[in-house]
Amino acid sequence: MNLKKLITLTAIAVLTENVYGQTENLLQGWDGTGCEIANPIPSQFGWTSSENRTFREENAGGGIRFTTTYKDYKLSDGTSYTYDADSNPSKIFWIRYNTSGESFTYTTNSYKLEAGHTYKYSALVGWHNNSSAPTLTTKIKAGDKELATVSSNSISVKQTLYLIEKTFKVSDDVDATSFSVSFTCNRTGDCMIALSALSIVEVAPKEELKAIIDGFKVPTTNVGDDAFKYPTDGIKTINDALQVAQQVYDDNDATIGNVNEQIAIVRNLTIPALNSPAANTRYSIKNVSLGYQLPNKAMTLTNDRNDAGGYNVRYFADPNSNYGQAFEFTSVPDKKDTYYLSQTDKDGNTRYLCLGSKYDGGTIFQIRTTTTKDDAAEFRVIPMDEENNWRIINVEANIELGANGNNDNGVYTTRNYYRMVIAPAEKAQATLKVVTGVKYGTFIAPFKANKPENVTLYSVEAVNGSTLTLEEAYEIAANTPYIVYADDENTISVTLQGYGTAYKDTYEAGLLVGTLPGGEMTLGTDCYLLQKNKGVVGFYQCDPALSYKLGANRAYLKYDNEPSAGVKAFFFGEENQTTAITTLSELMNGKAEIYDLNGRKLWKLEKGINIVNGKKVIIK
Repeated sequence: MNLKKLITLTAIAVLTENVYGQTENLLQGWDGTGCEIANPIPSQFGWTSSENRTFREENAGGGIRFTTTYKDYKLSDGTSYTYDADSNPSKIFWIRYNTSGESFTYTTNSYKLEAGHTYKYSALVGWHNNSSAPTLTTKIKAGDKELATVSSNSISVKQTLYLIEKTFKVSDDVDATSFSVSFTCNRTGDCMIALSALSIVEVAPKEELKAIIDGFKVPTTNVGDDAFKYPTDGIKTINDALQVAQQVYDDNDATIGNVNEQIAIVRNLTIPALNSPAANTRYSIKNVSLGYQLPNKAMTLTNDRNDAGGYNVRYFADPNSNYGQAFEFTSVPDKKDTYYLSQTDKDGNTRYLCLGSKYDGGTIFQIRTTTTKDDAAEFRVIPMDEENNWRIINVEANIELGANGNNDNGVYTTRNYYRMVIAPAEKAQATLKVVTGVKYGTFIAPFKANKPENVTLYSVEAVNGSTLTLEEAYEIAANTPYIVYADDENTISVTLQGYGTAYKDTYEAGLLVGTLPGGEMTLGTDCYLLQKNKGVVGFYQCDPALSYKLGANRAYLKYDNEPSAGVKAFFFGEENQTTAITTLSELMNGKAEIYDLNGRKLWKLEKGINIVNGKKVIIK
């Protein structure tokens, strides 16, 4: 097997790797004549040697030498062949090293490497005459910038030729007008090299394309049409583009232009922005971090701390529509997947999450709230690998929101316990109801709302002698209990909706106590429930030995009376005069004087107008 065939086989191997473009052989065009050439590579072929080494056949001195002495070689696959100098001149030569580490450098200005293009260096190398196997190191440079280095570590058997290769890319900042090739051997003696096979060829940068394809991480979780997920169409577009790029990589006939085009396309691919929050929808944020001792607690606006910059957001309770857990995500202009987080508080104000650095002594890691939009903090939402789990990043600190220890003391900027679930928050519902024939009811809502037109609301603010003073209210305040009056023959039932602002189930205002969820409860003798007893509507004293069931969004009266007073009930006064509730303890303990309008004494209350201790009482 002659070396010409070897070169042909090498070219075939190269082509299967999609190597295209011009090949620059260092001895291209030389016919082997003239062994005593001053510059060993003729200048007409563009190469010069800085060492001005002679190209010699004689075995004398260091330098690069043509050889006919050693004729028998073999390839690294074990194939043997005899070198025929007469029919195949100039194909084998070696470099004689007088000193270990001596370097020989060849430079060309005629063959230009293009910035941004990819090339492959290849050579056939071997050795003989050394006592041990040498390592031949080749460096390729453009000016002073090294482009590639390859060592012939595979050389192990004398008079055996090995193919060494190195693919490299010329970066855009390199002036590759000229480039050089240098050879260095780590042994004194002869390192043989077949310059006919040493070449610089431009190649389709497929490995670069493959690296970009493999390095592009396409999300496979949290993809869909819901808010804060990657849009299905956007992810499909990316996968389709990567599939086309992979087909080009797999195509043996792909050109350099094809490959470079796909490299540019893949480089320009970006993960799409998350789906925007739905219009008019707010979201709960639940901490589901593994190992957190208060799992599934939702971020809650507690309203129980300082107003300006207070630490009033906590992992306070399980998801509850009555509670202040409904966050509005408002996009920050021109910032991908970045939002302001806010809620409507009990007073109807928009309250933003902010950083402690907006207040004296605070830091960018502290999470507080503010009603000033300009002080609102920015938060970036990042889907996690786990389905329906997200990280929420404090943008300025570039750290997640999490929990600082196993407690509900607050929401912190920390790398602890930061796994969140973001889900649409349900609106709370509260039904205001006055039953036919009763005209009175109680009501509390966890949100601020407009008062229905056909009812009157009263709060109970104080006791004036034997009378509880009522004060009319003209709108429904959040978390505030009321007495409701409706002068209507039909039952009135109005269901109101709103995002909750509560952080507890029971609220007191004046002498009324409202319960948002309702349920079974035991009440003391200082508590009075609105009831209809023997046709008489009033607040009747509770028996602590009994269990009472109170409906959701209802209230009761709490009056800590003197034991000697013995107040058993509170009845409503004259018809349509709902600005007072008269205490009739005397009626309940038998001490009251009761008369009708004709002055006749009665022994009990009767339907119609009764005069009780000189005051009118209406019994329906």
